[in-house]
Amino acid sequence: MQYDNSDNSGIVKLIEAQKNLNEVYFVCFTNKRNESYRKTLEETLIKNADTIKYLRIGWNPTTKILSHLVNLISLDISVSLSIVTNWSNLERVSLPFL
Repeated sequence: MQYDNSDNSGIVKLIEAQKNLNEVYFVCFTNKRNESYRKTLEETLIKNADTIKYLRIGWNPTTKILSHLVNLISLDISVSLSIVTNWSNLERVSLPFL
């Protein structure tokens, strides 16, 4: 899903309605305007973390979502090289199947 606004109520409801959310792919334009949007998406995905096996996001995680993804087998985090990124939030992440 590609987005460029801050209205995430529809996608949040869609994620919450899933019984076996297996693959998640989000592409976004990383900027401060979308930070709260991405945080809300991550918090919603944490509720389905046990079933997510494939995750592709276009931003550096803002929450501790990766710590919750115990069954993750594929992870793709795509961020622009022109954006300063702090990866310290990944220091203690354990992804046993990755």
